Amino acid sequence: MSENLSPVAPTTISTWLQTATNELQSVSISSARLDCLILLGEVLGEDKTYLLAYPDRELSDRELSQLMDLLKRRKQHEPIAYIRGFTEFYGRRFRVTPDVLIPRPETEVLIDLLKELPLVPTDSASSPPLLIDVGTGSGCIGITAGLELPELRILLTDIDPRAIEVAMENAAELRTSNVTTGLSNLLANVDTKDQAYIITANLPYVAKGFEISPDARHEPDLALFADDQGYALIEQLLPQAQEQLRAGGYLLLESDPWQHDRILKNATEYGFSPIAQQRFHLVLQKAV
Repeated sequence: MSENLSPVAPTTISTWLQTATNELQSVSISSARLDCLILLGEVLGEDKTYLLAYPDRELSDRELSQLMDLLKRRKQHEPIAYIRGFTEFYGRRFRVTPDVLIPRPETEVLIDLLKELPLVPTDSASSPPLLIDVGTGSGCIGITAGLELPELRILLTDIDPRAIEVAMENAAELRTSNVTTGLSNLLANVDTKDQAYIITANLPYVAKGFEISPDARHEPDLALFADDQGYALIEQLLPQAQEQLRAGGYLLLESDPWQHDRILKNATEYGFSPIAQQRFHLVLQKAV
């Protein structure tokens, strides 16, 4: 609660929920009530059904103190995912810290597009097809790909060792057996002899100076912003991907819709053809 709150604090679920919701609304948080229910659930260890079924359940001093601390953080627009330490992606729980971007629901479309691609068969003498997830962050894309398509080998790369640490923890927590990690500036430090069949990349594509939401300001600039109106890293990746991908391989990108035309134009110069396009996603195929 705010520092000016009366010493007579709310003592039941319903009274705390109403007062806390008002506090978050006062700082223009549109999801105020939902966020407060989540915070209640975290402290009490109960789900939403319980919280709504027992509105008169009294809160202990210890619970109120914990709730006050969490509410203060949320009032400063710290994202719920960072407060909880995890978020959901494609039906699985991923650990997140302020060192990594919080996975967005729209990024799940990338997994749907990936699952539509034909996978090349491998015989017992050859290695499974390799997927490299560039700028992996929490590892949500690459790890999910490895779990949904266990016939793939997965390499997660990131320039930030703190992000790699989070990705490794998620890979271990989700018990993946086909995922490895590597520190790399895009693909610069990846062995080109082990050519990839698929490369996925949700790289920073927000133009520097663009006004982002108060919540997003808590996320790492390294994971959000890129030079040249947001194009710099994607355009740096294109020639690297051309070298790293096997003939007929696929490059899956996430970017802002208004960036697609320029990306597609540059991609064709490196031998890529578009085979699918969604609002935030492009699927490109390297020439055979």
